Amino acid sequence: MNEQVFEKLREIVSDALRIPAGEITLKTNLIVDLDAESIDLVDIRFRIEEAFEFRVAQQEFVNSIAGSDPNEVMEKFAMDNIVHFVISQLAAKETK
Repeated sequence: MNEQVFEKLREIVSDALRIPAGEITLKTNLIVDLDAESIDLVDIRFRIEEAFEFRVAQQEFVNSIAGSDPNEVMEKFAMDNIVHFVISQLAAKETK
């Protein structure tokens, strides 16, 4: 499941940021490595919601991935953290 989630997320990020999917790995940081801005993160969240069929508020999305410390957002917004977030949302959706 992790690999399937990662591949779908890689496609989403590639489309949203207009970069080749091959440049995105689990360790790729959307902000540091790909220069994603806050509007890009909003777009990516919408695309994730659409692809995986769950809804989450933007602040919850950011806090779940990077924590509530704004100084850590840049460092923690890596693909592996986003994969874990999506998997946890999917698991929570299944238990409802």
